[in-house]
Amino acid sequence: MKPTLHAINKSLALACTAAWMALCLALPCALANSNTRELERKAADITLLMEQLEDRRQQADAVLGELSRLENEIANEVRILKKSYDTAALDDAMSHPRLVYNIKLMQQLLAYDQALEDKIRFYQSGRDKLTYLHQLVQDDLKMTTTIDDFKIDALTTQISMLVNKYLSEAHIIQLDSQRVTQVSPQQAWDHINGRHQR
Repeated sequence: MKPTLHAINKSLALACTAAWMALCLALPCALANSNTRELERKAADITLLMEQLEDRRQQADAVLGELSRLENEIANEVRILKKSYDTAALDDAMSHPRLVYNIKLMQQLLAYDQALEDKIRFYQSGRDKLTYLHQLVQDDLKMTTTIDDFKIDALTTQISMLVNKYLSEAHIIQLDSQRVTQVSPQQAWDHINGRHQR
């Protein structure tokens, strides 16, 4: 028995429909797997960057502690010199080279104190933002089959922008000496005398 043209068309239509249905069912799984892999890569990027920022924050804290120790040593020396020179005012202190040197040194230390404190806040802010995005990724990973590509693309773009913002700062503490806010001699003098006015 020879198949009729109508039967062939019907069989072909059924085969095409079956293939289309299989493709429609397989495509979301394939896309979900692709989205899952992309989100997992982003989660790993975030985790690594968070660890690096925490390392820099701890490193900056250690440097800040060392600067504080040096500030205390200088303040103690200045207090001794003030007594020996019988000097109480900044104007009088500026006539003694050793006091001038210590005041200038204190100015530099206080300026870098502020820069490091700013950097620590920058690192913490980055960690907070990355923690938030990491949680979004974890939530989205649980729902990759129901989330649309647009939302995943928006999230991965947001992650990439944030990672790029903090990545250059994640390997080494970078302070631009040209952008460090200078402290006045009076501010350094007040700091030495226990009047912390910045």
